[in-house]
Amino acid sequence: MNKIDARQLAEKYLDKYMREKREVILHLLEESELFIEKLNGVEYQIRVRALKEDESDENSTMIMVAVDDYGFWSTFCPLCDSDYPFRDS
Repeated sequence: MNKIDARQLAEKYLDKYMREKREVILHLLEESELFIEKLNGVEYQIRVRALKEDESDENSTMIMVAVDDYGFWSTFCPLCDSDYPFRDS
């Protein structure tokens, strides 16, 4: 997997979801979103989900983006990026 291209896709989707409304992000706790995107002739699978580190604290919600190119190793160990959208609110 081209890690530069995968990182570019991960940052693109993470930036997009960091600007989303609270309701959209909290919905990702229940159901992740899957996107297929082609970059430089390679098809990538992008999975966006939210996770909570502390169930009692909504501000501990993290957005995580995982990118893989359907290759053997990237399926088991995708490139991931994450951030906390509610930390500053």
